[in-house]
Parts: sequence; C-alpha cells; structure tokens
Amino acid sequence: MERNLKEIFHIVPQNILNIIPAKKSYLVGGAVRDFLLKKPFFDFDFILPKDDFSSLEYTLEKERLKFILLNKKEFPLYRVFLDSFTFDFTSYDDLENDMQKRDFTINAIYVNLENGETFSHKFSFLDLENRILRVCSVDSIKSDPVRFMRAFRFIAQYGLSVEETTRAILNKSIKLYSTSKRERARNELKHLLQNDVDVIESSIKSIFPDFVISDKFRVKIAEHYKVFSTKISKDMDYVSLLKAFLIYKQFKEFVYGLTDREMSIIKYLEKGIKEDFDDFFEQYYLKRNKRIEFMLNIVANVPSNKVEKFLETAEQFNMVKLKEDEVNDFAKSQEVKIEELYKYYLKEKLKPIYENICNS
Repeated sequence: MERNLKEIFHIVPQNILNIIPAKKSYLVGGAVRDFLLKKPFFDFDFILPKDDFSSLEYTLEKERLKFILLNKKEFPLYRVFLDSFTFDFTSYDDLENDMQKRDFTINAIYVNLENGETFSHKFSFLDLENRILRVCSVDSIKSDPVRFMRAFRFIAQYGLSVEETTRAILNKSIKLYSTSKRERARNELKHLLQNDVDVIESSIKSIFPDFVISDKFRVKIAEHYKVFSTKISKDMDYVSLLKAFLIYKQFKEFVYGLTDREMSIIKYLEKGIKEDFDDFFEQYYLKRNKRIEFMLNIVANVPSNKVEKFLETAEQFNMVKLKEDEVNDFAKSQEVKIEELYKYYLKEKLKPIYENICNS
C-alpha cells in the first residue's frame, strides 16, 4: 500500500500537466485508488479551484487539446481523450465539502499536483488497505443514486467487505436507483456483469443475504460457446445479458439501465421455451433472423440435462439451407399455398434433425 503518490504524475502527459495550476489542484478518485492497489487504470480525475476552472476551456483550446464539455448546467466537467487515457476536470470551492460529496472513502484520496501531499476522508487509507466499502456521507447514495450499482461493481471488482452503515443505506436504496440516469446506470451494470457469475452473486448477497442466482451453470455453458461472445452492442455480449437475465429473475430492479433492445431480449427469455418439436420450431422460425437469441433461450430455460442436445439441434437447424427449386417441387407435390410454402417445407426438413438428436 505504501507508494510515493507523487510518482503517479509521471504517467500523465506533460501537455496535460501544463494546463493545470499545480498549487491548488488535485488528482482524486479511481486513479489514486488503483495506483495504490497496483492495478491498471486509464482515467484521471482532476479538481481545480473555481477561478482556474473558469478559464480552463480557453487553456485547452490554446494547447490544442480536443475536449468535450459535459453536464454544463448541473456539474460542468471537461473531458480530454489522449494517449489511451481519459482526463476529467471539475472544480471545487472547499476540499472538505468536495470530499463529503464523493461516493466512497476509497475514492476520496486527493493528491496535490505541486508537492504530492494528500488530503482524504479519515477512513480512506484504512478502508483501502482493509478492502472496506464505506460511504463518504450518509447522503452519498441519495445525492447520486447510480452509486447504488457502483457499490456492487466495486465489491465485485475489488473483493470488498461492506461497512455496516453503508450496508444499511444500500439495502434501502434499491428503489432510489431507478431514478438515476439510464445510460449511467447501464454503464455501472455493464461493469458488474463483466465479473464471474459467482462473484456477482456474492457481491449482491453481501447487501441482500437472501439473494441467489439460480442455475449459474447456464452461464458456464454459454461461456463454452463462441457464438455467445457475439456483441449485442459495442459493450454488451450475450453471456453478459444471460447473467443480467438470471439476476432479473429475482431482482428486476437490478437490470435498470439496459437498452430497449437488451430488455426486449430479457423479456423474450422470460417467456421460456417448450421442448416439443412444434413449439421448438415455432420459436426457431420466429427468431430465424436472430438465431443467437433463440439459442440463448435454450441455455436460459431448457432443463440442464437437455441443454446441450437442444443447442446441437439449433446448430444443425442453422446449417439447413433451402434451395428454390427444392421448395418449388415440394409446393407442387403438397399443394401448399405459396405464402405458407417456405415455413412448411422448412419444418419438414428440420423435424428429422430434431427427432434424431432430441429423442435419441
């Protein structure tokens, strides 16, 4: 835990340091935490006195640094992307007040840019050393409800135990969480879902002792199939969404923040799937253009001793390609209406595959 915190500034590009008035400016948050824990990090949070912050945009433009301005009215934040790092800049009036507004003590260690001296919550270093999650104030979650999900992400990511007052606050904050901004909630949930399913269960259980992720084996199965590592969006794959579904079955509030597309898949999985051929085919046909969703439904709902057989069936189904002349010949022999033709013929082709695998 003992490290010279001034060394952290050796990582920061000089043109970033050039724009920050060092005497009264501080680095705070995740970069300091992870530097002390000897973990990799890519995000830096700097706070500047208000007078210096007011001229920061001019300075950024002068240094030709590309930036974006976020939360202009509520809590102005300048963000710069440079050399694979993200640099955020906000302002402060008083360090003590700023510290009280932080989320957790492990994120409330301030390092002065000029001399490397620190300012922190009285429990910050102790909590970091002992891996304890503790709110900076009793209003930490209420003032920013997305911190509810962030707590579980930190518990999972850093193997934290939870201080008793913090546990009580989190236990009562689940309804409050749904008032946070959806995109921010999704970002925290996304990070939580990147953890092993056992770790996720343990993190939630530390606040809600009765919580259990039933059928965790289903995640293990999905992880063995490359198809489920396919991205639904740029930062969410099907394995992660399966974890979300298993959490959703007990705690619907926990998946708040998912996109409409992601929630539509969750709702589809919730409907389940029947094992008889007629229903199995109907589900397959319904999702013929979204076959990974159909396969995920199998993993999510089919009895454990049958999952692999039904996945094999689905994979065999996916390999069947109908030829136009075959379909036309079949239509003539069966006197099937053209609008029903493709589905009817496909069903006839797939039934032997189902019977050969699932009934064997």
